[in-house]
Amino acid sequence: MIYDVVIIGAGPAGLRCAEILSKNKIKTLLLEKNPIIGPKVCAGGLFRRDVEYLGLPKNLLEKEFSEIILQTPLQKTILRPRWNHFFTIDRTTLGIWQKKQINDNHATIITDCRVASIDENIIKTENGKEYSFRFLVGADGSNSIVRKYLKLKTKTIAFAFQYLVSPTKSPIKNFTIIYDYRFFGSWYAWVFPHKNHLSIGSGGLANSKSSKNVKENFHLWLKKIGIDFTDAKYQAAPINCDFQGFQFGNKFLVGDAAGLASSITGEGIYQALVSGEEIARIIIDKNYRPKKLKTVIRSKQKQDRLLKILENSGFFKFLLIEFLAIIGKIYPLSSYFFKKIIK
Repeated sequence: MIYDVVIIGAGPAGLRCAEILSKNKIKTLLLEKNPIIGPKVCAGGLFRRDVEYLGLPKNLLEKEFSEIILQTPLQKTILRPRWNHFFTIDRTTLGIWQKKQINDNHATIITDCRVASIDENIIKTENGKEYSFRFLVGADGSNSIVRKYLKLKTKTIAFAFQYLVSPTKSPIKNFTIIYDYRFFGSWYAWVFPHKNHLSIGSGGLANSKSSKNVKENFHLWLKKIGIDFTDAKYQAAPINCDFQGFQFGNKFLVGDAAGLASSITGEGIYQALVSGEEIARIIIDKNYRPKKLKTVIRSKQKQDRLLKILENSGFFKFLLIEFLAIIGKIYPLSSYFFKKIIK
């Protein structure tokens, strides 16, 4: 079977790419290794920009927050950036909704289908099927087979883990970010309230000195705060933060496969959505200029530089984080700071 575009991976990036291509009558094949589209290890946090970018109906969102609690060893800051709200969503719900936006007349979706190998213009699946393509899009996450085919080694990879905790077993019930270098190094812990549970997690860069023993330290922090995670569901996943480009001839990488996730926050949904759409538009029109994708890349580069500052600041890391928390108490400064970091 011959397709104009084959997309591997039906996460936010692959689904968005398929949506744009199918609505422009491009014959598209979307392959997903899992039997169900949507489920993924993820804290499930969205910014307002994500919701507005997709035009997500409000009834799909589980919780909405106008403020974030920022907790450090010395202070508690309530951030209220007026330009942005924060939401939580179930990833299966998001995936199902995105799938419905795809034009079935021009896109074929096959689930429970693992890619075994990639040749120049042919992919082979583990069930023996072969598909030819004019363009290939790797939207297959941090362990991307397309990225491996392109021989791009991933040098900067983060890891994230979380427990899905009952609200009755945690003293923290609000949308909270915890920066405490003693436990989390240059990264942080989070508490994201969902409809029926709290996502409580942390992580760090795999090769970072400050990330050593981070899981053990996270458990110590949970016990210190009084969060009972003994019966909670545990989840973990890698996060590719090593961006080395998005176009390689007739092959493209998007989202985590491209390494577009933030190295300082782990956020990746917005980058996935933008890259998925922008690559689709490049395929449709070779003269298209991906301005939104380039903005995402510049933002990521700024975050990477900030993380290096935190990693190399030693004792002053403590002072720097406390200083940033103080800035958060002053609205004009906090708004400016978060725009620079998030956008």
